[in-house]
Amino acid sequence: MKNINLLFIIIILFFNQSCNQKYKNVQIGEDEVSAYCNVYTKLNTTHKEFLIYIEGRETIDSTVVENYDEVSQIIDNAGFIDANLFLAVHNKLKQVINIISNYQTMERYPGLVVSNLDFLENASKQYQKLLEDSTLSQKNKELYRKSKAQIDSTRQDLIDKQEKNLQWTQLIKNSAVKKCNIILTDSDVMKLTILEKEISEI
Repeated sequence: MKNINLLFIIIILFFNQSCNQKYKNVQIGEDEVSAYCNVYTKLNTTHKEFLIYIEGRETIDSTVVENYDEVSQIIDNAGFIDANLFLAVHNKLKQVINIISNYQTMERYPGLVVSNLDFLENASKQYQKLLEDSTLSQKNKELYRKSKAQIDSTRQDLIDKQEKNLQWTQLIKNSAVKKCNIILTDSDVMKLTILEKEISEI
């Protein structure tokens, strides 16, 4: 019986080592970033102990992971072949997340939806035309002036935030290439920026 147990352990170790080598050079693209973020967020809600377990590991020993079948199902449903592939992606993207963590004071707005500012610009021009109407009552002029000022303020705020986001994504993308050899999109950076806050709270 002892020999059988020893053989089982050897097989598990060999399998884990093989997976480690297999996924050593895993390529990271938009699909992997999106799937990883979704899985991490899900596991953070349902199996936080697994996320703690994988930190600093190169392989996963399924025999010691609590509720491994449930964890594996979540990972499989996201499109990962197995948990070790998820771990390989985690280990690569964690490097980027660490870079993000180093720039806590830099302004960025990851929840900001890129807006078409033409609509606000056109609305401001329309109010300007109304204000130039000599027949317009003083009461309406004051109302339109306030509306135009609010639109201009909103537009400028969005312009400033989008510029900050552009500077942010460029910084992280450049750092990811230089330090991690990972090519990211602007969308990837923002997803990982949101996730970084989540990870820092674990």
